[in-house]
Amino acid sequence: MGRLDYVFNRSLQGVPARLGETGRPLWATAVLPTPCVRAWRIRRAVARDRTAAFALTGAAACLVSPITWVHHLV
Repeated sequence: MGRLDYVFNRSLQGVPARLGETGRPLWATAVLPTPCVRAWRIRRAVARDRTAAFALTGAAACLVSPITWVHHLV
């Protein structure tokens, strides 16, 4: 699949890898609030537009996955 520090890895785990961090504490700190923010935003989006709720779910999944390439966001 590639290395975590690959420049086109757009996940939250790729950011600390490109910064030279090898451990996961920074990644875990960034990922843990993501489901909470996603749930809050989806509750607000469902009332207006279900398509936006699906898009938010997909974006959150791409953020928390270990490796996310740009074509995963399409």
